[in-house]
Amino acid sequence: MRKKVVLISLILISSIVVLCILASEKSDMFKNKDRLVKEVSENYRDLEDIAVHLQDYDANTSFYLSSTGADLNSEMTGRLYAVYNTDKDPDNYREEPVESRLIRKAFELEGITEIQKADKAVVFKAGGLTEPNGEVFCGVYYALGGKPLIVEGFQGKLLKKDGIGWSYISDKKYSRYYTEKIEGKWYYYEGVAYP
Repeated sequence: MRKKVVLISLILISSIVVLCILASEKSDMFKNKDRLVKEVSENYRDLEDIAVHLQDYDANTSFYLSSTGADLNSEMTGRLYAVYNTDKDPDNYREEPVESRLIRKAFELEGITEIQKADKAVVFKAGGLTEPNGEVFCGVYYALGGKPLIVEGFQGKLLKKDGIGWSYISDKKYSRYYTEKIEGKWYYYEGVAYP
Protein backbone atom coordinates (compact mmCIF):
# COMPACT_ATOMS: atom_id res chain seq x y z
CA MET A 1 0.00 0.00 0.00
CA ARG A 2 2.81 2.41 0.91
CA LYS A 3 4.53 1.71 -2.44
CA LYS A 4 1.33 2.64 -4.27
CA VAL A 5 1.06 5.93 -2.35
CA VAL A 6 4.70 6.76 -3.12
CA LEU A 7 4.24 5.85 -6.79
CA ILE A 8 1.06 7.92 -7.10
CA SER A 9 2.78 10.82 -5.32
CA LEU A 10 5.73 10.66 -7.73
CA ILE A 11 3.40 10.58 -10.73
CA LEU A 12 1.45 13.56 -9.39
CA ILE A 13 4.62 15.56 -8.67
CA SER A 14 6.04 14.73 -12.13
CA SER A 15 2.79 15.77 -13.78
CA ILE A 16 2.71 19.05 -11.85
CA VAL A 17 6.32 19.81 -12.81
CA VAL A 18 5.62 19.11 -16.50
CA LEU A 19 2.45 21.24 -16.40
CA CYS A 20 4.33 24.09 -14.70
CA ILE A 21 7.05 23.98 -17.37
CA LEU A 22 4.47 23.91 -20.17
CA ALA A 23 2.45 26.69 -18.52
CA SER A 24 5.57 28.83 -18.16
CA GLU A 25 6.57 28.28 -21.80
CA LYS A 26 2.98 28.82 -22.92
CA SER A 27 2.70 32.00 -20.88
CA ASP A 28 5.92 33.39 -22.37
CA MET A 29 4.87 32.41 -25.87
CA PHE A 30 1.37 33.88 -25.62
CA LYS A 31 2.91 37.18 -24.52
CA ASN A 32 3.90 37.29 -28.19
CA LYS A 33 0.35 38.24 -29.17
CA ASP A 34 0.76 41.97 -28.61
CA ARG A 35 4.17 41.94 -30.30
CA LEU A 36 2.87 40.00 -33.34
CA VAL A 37 -0.20 42.22 -33.72
CA LYS A 38 2.09 45.26 -33.54
CA GLU A 39 4.45 43.76 -36.16
CA VAL A 40 1.54 43.17 -38.56
CA SER A 41 0.17 46.69 -38.02
CA GLU A 42 3.56 48.36 -38.44
CA ASN A 43 4.59 46.26 -41.47
CA TYR A 44 1.17 45.80 -43.06
CA ARG A 45 2.08 46.75 -46.67
CA ASP A 46 5.30 44.69 -46.72
CA LEU A 47 3.50 41.67 -45.25
CA GLU A 48 0.69 42.03 -47.79
CA ASP A 49 3.31 41.99 -50.59
CA ILE A 50 4.95 38.89 -49.09
CA ALA A 51 1.61 37.06 -48.71
CA VAL A 52 0.60 37.88 -52.29
CA HIS A 53 4.03 36.76 -53.55
CA LEU A 54 3.75 33.44 -51.69
CA GLN A 55 0.38 32.66 -53.26
CA ASP A 56 2.35 31.59 -56.35
CA TYR A 57 3.96 28.72 -54.42
CA ASP A 58 2.41 25.28 -54.04
CA ALA A 59 0.49 24.51 -50.87
CA ASN A 60 2.54 22.68 -48.23
CA THR A 61 5.66 24.70 -49.01
CA SER A 62 7.55 25.97 -45.96
CA PHE A 63 10.35 28.53 -45.75
CA TYR A 64 12.97 28.90 -43.05
CA LEU A 65 16.35 30.53 -42.49
CA SER A 66 19.21 28.26 -41.50
CA SER A 67 20.26 29.23 -38.01
CA THR A 68 23.66 30.51 -36.97
CA GLY A 69 26.00 27.67 -36.13
CA ALA A 70 23.51 24.99 -37.19
CA ASP A 71 25.29 24.32 -40.47
CA LEU A 72 28.70 22.74 -40.58
CA ASN A 73 29.53 24.89 -43.60
CA SER A 74 29.54 28.51 -42.42
CA GLU A 75 28.62 29.69 -45.94
CA MET A 76 25.19 28.13 -45.45
CA THR A 77 24.43 30.03 -42.24
CA GLY A 78 21.58 32.46 -42.74
CA ARG A 79 20.51 31.02 -46.11
CA LEU A 80 16.84 30.97 -46.99
CA TYR A 81 15.44 27.53 -47.79
CA ALA A 82 12.16 26.25 -49.17
CA VAL A 83 10.88 22.81 -48.24
CA TYR A 84 8.43 21.35 -50.73
CA ASN A 85 6.11 18.54 -49.72
CA THR A 86 3.74 17.85 -52.57
CA ASP A 87 2.13 14.60 -51.46
CA LYS A 88 1.67 15.47 -47.75
CA ASP A 89 3.94 12.59 -46.73
CA PRO A 90 6.30 14.14 -44.15
CA ASP A 91 9.10 11.80 -45.26
CA ASN A 92 8.75 12.74 -48.94
CA TYR A 93 10.04 16.28 -49.43
CA ARG A 94 12.74 18.24 -51.14
CA GLU A 95 14.67 21.18 -49.80
CA GLU A 96 16.38 23.85 -51.84
CA PRO A 97 17.89 27.29 -51.33
CA VAL A 98 15.74 30.24 -52.37
CA GLU A 99 16.87 33.77 -53.18
CA SER A 100 14.08 36.17 -52.31
CA ARG A 101 14.59 39.47 -50.52
CA LEU A 102 10.84 39.71 -50.06
CA ILE A 103 10.53 36.38 -48.22
CA ARG A 104 13.74 37.07 -46.26
CA LYS A 105 12.20 40.35 -45.07
CA ALA A 106 9.46 38.40 -43.26
CA PHE A 107 12.11 36.75 -41.09
CA GLU A 108 13.24 40.19 -39.94
CA LEU A 109 9.98 40.44 -38.00
CA GLU A 110 10.55 39.59 -34.38
CA GLY A 111 9.59 36.02 -33.54
CA ILE A 112 8.87 34.61 -37.01
CA THR A 113 10.49 31.16 -37.20
CA GLU A 114 8.84 29.61 -40.26
CA ILE A 115 6.54 30.63 -43.09
CA GLN A 116 4.17 28.11 -44.62
CA LYS A 117 2.04 28.38 -47.74
CA ALA A 118 -1.09 26.36 -46.99
CA ASP A 119 -4.21 25.78 -49.11
CA LYS A 120 -6.18 28.75 -47.76
CA ALA A 121 -3.57 30.85 -45.97
CA VAL A 122 0.01 32.02 -45.69
CA VAL A 123 1.07 31.18 -42.13
CA PHE A 124 3.83 32.99 -40.23
CA LYS A 125 4.72 30.72 -37.32
CA ALA A 126 6.10 32.49 -34.28
CA GLY A 127 7.10 29.67 -32.04
CA GLY A 128 5.94 26.54 -30.49
CA LEU A 129 6.77 23.98 -27.90
CA THR A 130 6.41 20.29 -28.61
CA GLU A 131 6.65 17.86 -25.73
CA PRO A 132 5.69 14.20 -25.48
CA ASN A 133 2.60 15.38 -23.59
CA GLY A 134 1.45 17.96 -26.15
CA GLU A 135 2.28 21.09 -28.06
CA VAL A 136 1.75 24.82 -27.81
CA PHE A 137 1.91 27.14 -30.83
CA CYS A 138 1.13 30.67 -32.06
CA GLY A 139 1.62 33.01 -35.00
CA VAL A 140 -0.18 35.14 -37.56
CA TYR A 141 -1.69 34.25 -40.92
CA TYR A 142 -2.97 35.89 -44.06
CA ALA A 143 -6.32 34.27 -44.92
CA LEU A 144 -6.57 34.10 -48.71
CA GLY A 145 -10.38 34.19 -48.49
CA GLY A 146 -10.41 36.75 -45.68
CA LYS A 147 -12.22 34.44 -43.23
CA PRO A 148 -10.89 33.02 -39.94
CA LEU A 149 -9.26 29.59 -40.28
CA ILE A 150 -7.64 26.84 -38.28
CA VAL A 151 -4.11 26.89 -39.68
CA GLU A 152 -2.25 24.64 -37.26
CA GLY A 153 -3.15 21.66 -35.12
CA PHE A 154 -6.87 21.15 -35.72
CA GLN A 155 -7.48 21.40 -39.47
CA GLY A 156 -10.93 20.21 -40.43
CA LYS A 157 -12.57 21.32 -37.18
CA LEU A 158 -15.18 24.09 -37.02
CA LEU A 159 -14.58 27.44 -35.38
CA LYS A 160 -17.21 29.04 -33.14
CA LYS A 161 -17.52 32.76 -32.39
CA ASP A 162 -15.76 33.49 -29.10
CA GLY A 163 -15.78 37.12 -27.90
CA ILE A 164 -13.82 39.15 -30.45
CA GLY A 165 -12.36 36.01 -32.06
CA TRP A 166 -13.17 32.41 -32.95
CA SER A 167 -12.22 29.19 -31.18
CA TYR A 168 -12.27 25.43 -31.25
CA ILE A 169 -12.20 23.45 -28.00
CA SER A 170 -11.88 19.67 -28.12
CA ASP A 171 -14.49 17.45 -26.49
CA LYS A 172 -11.98 16.50 -23.81
CA LYS A 173 -11.28 20.20 -23.06
CA TYR A 174 -7.51 19.50 -23.10
CA SER A 175 -6.92 21.08 -26.46
CA ARG A 176 -7.96 24.43 -27.86
CA TYR A 177 -7.34 26.81 -30.74
CA TYR A 178 -8.12 30.52 -30.86
CA THR A 179 -7.88 33.06 -33.70
CA GLU A 180 -8.58 36.77 -33.78
CA LYS A 181 -8.71 39.27 -36.63
CA ILE A 182 -5.91 41.86 -36.66
CA GLU A 183 -6.92 43.83 -39.77
CA GLY A 184 -7.69 43.18 -43.43
CA LYS A 185 -7.06 39.48 -44.09
CA TRP A 186 -4.58 39.17 -41.17
CA TYR A 187 -5.29 37.06 -38.08
CA TYR A 188 -3.47 36.07 -34.91
CA TYR A 189 -3.69 32.41 -33.77
CA GLU A 190 -2.67 30.33 -30.76
CA GLY A 191 -3.28 26.78 -29.70
CA VAL A 192 -2.64 24.09 -27.16
CA ALA A 193 -2.91 20.43 -28.18
CA TYR A 194 -2.71 17.53 -25.75
CA PRO A 195 -3.35 13.90 -26.72
